[in-house]
Amino acid sequence: MAKRDESASAEHSEAQPTTEHNKTALAAAWCALSARADGRKGDYDFWYRVFDLTRH
Repeated sequence: MAKRDESASAEHSEAQPTTEHNKTALAAAWCALSARADGRKGDYDFWYRVFDLTRH
């Protein structure tokens, strides 16, 4: 059996977004799209910025 490099797997897991992080980005995107469809530019700008910050 090959020896597993624990430090490499720890770095890999930190680079992966969590499920909660993905849900947050999805919720912000949905709010941005809803605001855009309703013509609420201020709300759209806010929610798009939240989405942009959480999607990385």
